[in-house]
Amino acid sequence: MAAEFVLTFAEGILTKVSSLAAQELALAWGLKAELEKLGESVSSIQDFLRCAADQRPDDQGKEVEKWVKKLKQVAEDADDILDDFNYELLRRKVELHSHMKRKVLNFLSASNPLWFRVKMAHKIKKINDSLAVLKSQAAFINLVAKKGDPRQRPDRVQTVPFFEDGEKVVGREDAVTKIVTTLISSDNQQKNLSVMAIVGMAGLGKTTLAKSVYNEPAIDKHFPKRIWVCVSNTFEVDTILSLMVESLTKKAGMKSRDALLQDLREEITGKRYVLVLDDVWNEEREKWEDLMSCLSKLNSNPGSCIIVTTRSTNVSTIAETLPRPELRKLSEEDCWSIIKQRALNLDENGFIDAELERIGKAIADKCGGVPLVAKVLGGLLRSKARKVAEWLSIRDNRLWELPEGEDRIMKLWMAQGLLQTSSVENHHEMELTGEVYFNILLNNSLFQEVIVGGSITKYTMHDLVHDLAEKVSESERLTQELNDDVRHVARSPPSTLENMSKVTAGRLRSLFSNDRVPKMIFSKFKAMRVLSLDTANIEELPNSFGKLKHLRYLDLSKTRIRALPKSIGKLYNLQTLRMQNCGLFKLPREMQNLINLRHLYVDQKIEFPAGMFRGLTNLRTLSCFNVGEEMGCRIEELGGLNQLKGMLTIRNLGNVRDEAEAKKAKLEEKKNVVELSLVFSATRRTSNTNDEKISFMDDESPFASQQIEEARPSSL
Repeated sequence: MAAEFVLTFAEGILTKVSSLAAQELALAWGLKAELEKLGESVSSIQDFLRCAADQRPDDQGKEVEKWVKKLKQVAEDADDILDDFNYELLRRKVELHSHMKRKVLNFLSASNPLWFRVKMAHKIKKINDSLAVLKSQAAFINLVAKKGDPRQRPDRVQTVPFFEDGEKVVGREDAVTKIVTTLISSDNQQKNLSVMAIVGMAGLGKTTLAKSVYNEPAIDKHFPKRIWVCVSNTFEVDTILSLMVESLTKKAGMKSRDALLQDLREEITGKRYVLVLDDVWNEEREKWEDLMSCLSKLNSNPGSCIIVTTRSTNVSTIAETLPRPELRKLSEEDCWSIIKQRALNLDENGFIDAELERIGKAIADKCGGVPLVAKVLGGLLRSKARKVAEWLSIRDNRLWELPEGEDRIMKLWMAQGLLQTSSVENHHEMELTGEVYFNILLNNSLFQEVIVGGSITKYTMHDLVHDLAEKVSESERLTQELNDDVRHVARSPPSTLENMSKVTAGRLRSLFSNDRVPKMIFSKFKAMRVLSLDTANIEELPNSFGKLKHLRYLDLSKTRIRALPKSIGKLYNLQTLRMQNCGLFKLPREMQNLINLRHLYVDQKIEFPAGMFRGLTNLRTLSCFNVGEEMGCRIEELGGLNQLKGMLTIRNLGNVRDEAEAKKAKLEEKKNVVELSLVFSATRRTSNTNDEKISFMDDESPFASQQIEEARPSSL
């Protein structure tokens, strides 16, 4: 798993290298060649990393594990260096825009281009040297360069259509009956080739259900030919045809497509068949249509069927022609039956101690109706003998909730550099990439919706998914002992932070704290990307806070902070800033320098400094805007924020003098705002005493029917 993560990280580095190498400043400072060499080095090392990623964990060995760990460290260093370069570009852009030209520059300051160029060139060379060493070591640990898609999933262990001796299927009798009835019904016999999709989360029993149907006597009698193909990772039509031939003839070997189709025709012509395609991931309609075109040439009898098992609803939408069977979660009793058989080798009538049975049924309830979880827990309980304390430890595990919600999770991914975008497809929108990733996880049941009253209230992940996430990240999370490998810290006591070494603190990339945070620790954070102090016991931020130049995500909600330091204006990389339900009433003027800020969440009472939004043209989210009377605070400040999305609330509209001023907000140009709330204050300027309704948008505006929340004076 570590190798896959580093591959994703490397993609981000290549994107940064390409972008920075194209900057005029890189050419002017003579860094273009060094950056291009870094890109070549990273691209080259990726080929060896793919080889490491393809190896199963048991086969990798300690040497490969150590190699990947070293590479990850070098990749992080490269990311930080590129971020330093990009930060310098942003700083110069802000200073140029603000006309902050210094008359005298310290020769050794960060503002001196010669000193900065020498320092950057040295750091990039060091990274290139480290990558060269790792590349030379790869051959000694049996890693070979491998081209290909780094995001490709490893192949699943091949499934077979028959059950193991003693294996029992629990709780699927009704589903099997309904599927069999549909497949052999007279209505289906009029169709040349039908497709039924069995869809569900991992471990819900899709393959088991398909096996049960495949082995039903009625299916065996109705379909003279039964074929089972485990598709898994690679959906290649010729490979599927070859596996079909192998299933029917027991003869292996790839042939041309014409030869494969001829072999299949010899077996299937004039006969009805059922084909199970297990574990399908392909979401490309063209590939599916290519397969169906081939199968249509086999001259089979009407009534032939394909059963597809998949985690993806997108796959089923492309393929299915028959009603989708409902694959329900198992009942508590069914899960308990599986656990009891696995843990104690007992059937339904077997004797078990009453206390163990009570605990066991509670564990069964925690399975969430997922048979694979019941099997795994049953196997785990087998090793616990019949000890009550051991069973209790399993019972007290829980389903893990994701209270942050889809929106916040995506912003955390974005802050960690995990959302790479396509300038062609996504128009540089990291948020859109995040939505795609989240939906992939949701569609494949790694996340699950919790629906109350018809609305999604939160998302959850099952224990097994959470345990996997913990396993993947165990070397980077602070669990018991502090060490230099830790990258993410959550809910640790202040004493832990105080005792953190400069090296460890300097490598941290995220900190979540709801306790007191020592002021001195902020100056040690050299690589911090995410800092969440939601509900933390903190009243002020030190001026050194502005040194967190890598920071992308900052949450100060529900704290007692009453003022932000002016140095916050130096956080040029900041993307998301949350400051809700805290003591803040006014923001510093330096906020206008946060030119990469994309999401700003503030309370309705907040007072914005004059002209702040003129520098924040990247804003996608603005929780509310309070119209002021002074220059730089009027509604026209919204005019340049045309990338706003979602909901926008504009308050204190009583301060808008006339229609001409209202038009300056250019609301009709904000095409991605889907909900607009206009709130008038209880007072307004006395100079406007007519009874006309001020128009904020053109008649053809997308908000012509917006809802106005008005606590307006009668003069309006």
